Amino acid sequence: MILQKCFFIFTVCFAATIPFDLQLSFTNLKINNIFLVLLVAVAIPLGVRNAKQLRKAVFGPMLSFVGLYVLLMTGTLYSENTDQALSDLLEKKIGLLVFPIIFCFLPRLNTRQTKTVLLGFTLSCAVTAMYCLSIALFHYAKYNDSTFLSYHSLSQIAGMHAIYMAMCFCFAIAILFHYFLSGHSNSRQVLAYSSVAALLCISIFLLV
Repeated sequence: MILQKCFFIFTVCFAATIPFDLQLSFTNLKINNIFLVLLVAVAIPLGVRNAKQLRKAVFGPMLSFVGLYVLLMTGTLYSENTDQALSDLLEKKIGLLVFPIIFCFLPRLNTRQTKTVLLGFTLSCAVTAMYCLSIALFHYAKYNDSTFLSYHSLSQIAGMHAIYMAMCFCFAIAILFHYFLSGHSNSRQVLAYSSVAALLCISIFLLV
């Protein structure tokens, strides 16, 4: 069905744009938010159609994500920069709330589609890490300044908070580790997974 295909495509695009912050020049919306809007727009008609098939078993996991989001919202009250904290909560962490709710009302992705989404996210993390490290190393080679090789200065190259970027990279490593242990990877895939994991580990070390 067309809506289900669109949902899969927008899910891949949304997942792939999580590790970086890119705002299009002709709009105030960030590209990740655009895909989120498209994903929700497709999810609504699918959700209405499948609402009767919703099982009670999904409410527990869904509520855990909602609780996490409420906890993050409460944490903004203790932030020194409340406006920035609220902006991060609404723009960068909204997926923690939206994704579980969407998936509760939609047909599950099959194994192949799920792997595509997860590896798309992981590949995006790797590209983001390579881009940030390349800019930082170029700056160091040209100006003999190592400022961009650590913490917020490194993550800000991609427009992200250092801790949030490190969390994304940790999740990407967990994904690679999962598929490595699955036993269905050939030697080339193992080499690729190991290389990406090593790159992300180095990035995490510099970020924290």
